[in-house]
Amino acid sequence: SARFYDAVKDGGPSFAEAAARPPGRLRVAVSTKIPPPVTAKLAPEQRAAVDATAALLRTLGHEVVEREVDWGTAFVGVLARYLRGIHDAAASLPHPERLSRQTRGYVRLGGLVPPSVVARAMATEATDRARINAVFAEGVDVVLTPTFVRGPLRIGEYEGRGAQWTLNGTARVVPHLGALNATGQPAAAVPAGFHDGLPLSVQLIGRPDDEATLLSLSAQIEEARPWAHRRPPHAS
Repeated sequence: SARFYDAVKDGGPSFAEAAARPPGRLRVAVSTKIPPPVTAKLAPEQRAAVDATAALLRTLGHEVVEREVDWGTAFVGVLARYLRGIHDAAASLPHPERLSRQTRGYVRLGGLVPPSVVARAMATEATDRARINAVFAEGVDVVLTPTFVRGPLRIGEYEGRGAQWTLNGTARVVPHLGALNATGQPAAAVPAGFHDGLPLSVQLIGRPDDEATLLSLSAQIEEARPWAHRRPPHAS
C-alpha cells in the first residue's frame, strides 16, 4: 500500500519527514567481517570507504565503535531460499525453455534444494534475526558495513560461465546484503566517494522497524558529502 512505502511504522513519521530531521547523536558500530561461509577479502578501496564514512560520522558528532555482527549461518538459509525460488518461479513460466543457458543452470541448482531444506531455513529465520540483532542490545543504533567487497563486475565478466561458477563469484561480491533481506532488517546502501572514477558505497543497518533513523542519518551524510551533482562525463 501507499502507506507502507511512506510510513516508517504506525504513529511514526513519514519517510520524507524522517529524512528531513536530524538523527541526533548515534552510536554506530563498524563491522567488516565477511558472513560465513563466504570466503572473500575486503578490497583496500572498499575498506577505505568504510573507514572514511566512520571518520565522517565522528566529525558529525556520532560515537563510532568496532563491533562485529554475528551472522551465524543466515547466508546458507538465504542461498537455499534464493535457488529454490528461482526453480519454482521458472516452473510457472509459460516458456521456461526460452531462459538463457546460465539462468537454466540456476534453475537446475534450485531443483537440487529439497523443499524440506527451504522449510528449515524459514524456520530458523527468527533465530538468525535475533543473532544479528544482538549487536543492537549493546546500545548500538546503526551498524556500518561494506556494501561490496570489491569493485563492480565488468560487463560480461561471467559470460559463458556456468551457474555454479557465477553464483560462487557473485556471492563473494555482496555477502553482507542477503541475510538482511531474509531477516527483514532495514538497511540502506549509501554513496561513499569514488575510486578510479567509479562510485563506492557503504551499508547502514538499523534496528527492526527503524527505517526512520537510517533515513535521517543517510540524509545527514548526503548533506555533509553531496553526491547528487556527480555525473559521468558523457551523462545527459
